[in-house]
Amino acid sequence: MDISVYYPGDSEIKARLRDRLTAYSLRLTNDPWESSINISMDGLTAQLMKFVDIASTSPDLITFSKRQLFKTYSELFDYIIILISLTRQRVLEKDELQSGDFLYISIIPLKRADQACLDFEIQWVTGK
Repeated sequence: MDISVYYPGDSEIKARLRDRLTAYSLRLTNDPWESSINISMDGLTAQLMKFVDIASTSPDLITFSKRQLFKTYSELFDYIIILISLTRQRVLEKDELQSGDFLYISIIPLKRADQACLDFEIQWVTGK
């Protein structure tokens, strides 16, 4: 399963998110029963190019969008990992993960980071 995460915010937060996603990915790859998973942090252009390539050949795209408030960045990171886990579970319940399965996540800040609540729009697209 190919997973692309786009986050346009602060580079320090992006690095922390990348570290959490890497740790999650390593946990999965250490289990011999887990299917392959590739998680990448992409820029907007790279993610859009991947999406256009997939959208032109995939008849089964599912798109979601949710506005969510978080108290900490750790909550945001947990939310993204849970989103990935639930998507993988849904795909596994339907059939085995295949190389064509994908999940693209865009994390869009809606308020400045110095405000009390972290307000984000989380958009994701999944399919084969």
